[in-house]
Amino acid sequence: MTATFTVAGAPRGKQRPKFSSRGGHVNVRTPAETVQYENWVRLAYRQANFPMLRDGAIWLDIKAFYPIPKSVKKADREQIAAGKYKITKGDIDNVIKAISDALNGVAYTDDARIAKISGEKRYSEDARVEVTLYELND
Repeated sequence: MTATFTVAGAPRGKQRPKFSSRGGHVNVRTPAETVQYENWVRLAYRQANFPMLRDGAIWLDIKAFYPIPKSVKKADREQIAAGKYKITKGDIDNVIKAISDALNGVAYTDDARIAKISGEKRYSEDARVEVTLYELND
């Protein structure tokens, strides 16, 4: 089975957890922006009406499309929108982590089943993340 869906909006990477200590206890929490983005990813998967993938290995393919910066000249926008790779901040591995964690328990029972990952960052007029899950035959 193959499941492909789109997460609307600019891609977001998983942020580092926040630590605080009070009264000798260490509290760890996930930043609110990360929680919101992971909920957005889950909603996009559920709205696509895909069932949970059965047991077996999974290939997670992510294409992250970032908005073209406003500083880019109008004459250059078309060339950039045609598929230029994004090589500035916004690490693809953090985007992959946010997506894979969000889909844990929704698209698959455990993200340990992900055996293959591919990802890329590009610019586009339409900011989004395209996610494809493939069930791999062993």
